Amino acid sequence: MKWLKKLVSKLWVLISTPTMLISFLLAWIITNGWAYAMLGVGIWLDITWAKAVSGTYLGILWLPFTPEKLITVPLALFIQKVLFRRKAKNDC
Repeated sequence: MKWLKKLVSKLWVLISTPTMLISFLLAWIITNGWAYAMLGVGIWLDITWAKAVSGTYLGILWLPFTPEKLITVPLALFIQKVLFRRKAKNDC
């Protein structure tokens, strides 16, 4: 169990940085946030196709064992690498 605690602490250090939080938020908006926004706008303005598309995506997203984080986390890491490239170079 020591290895698990060590792994969790290392992951927490990676995730809890401000740059990763910004990157994860952007990745979440790209992968899921658009569907919540589209559903809200579709309901507000009564746009049938927007409600259908976003509702279907969110329905699939909320199924058990949907591997959404397997896409969001690597995308967040990529965004962090691209957006904060200069900061990483200056840290060395």
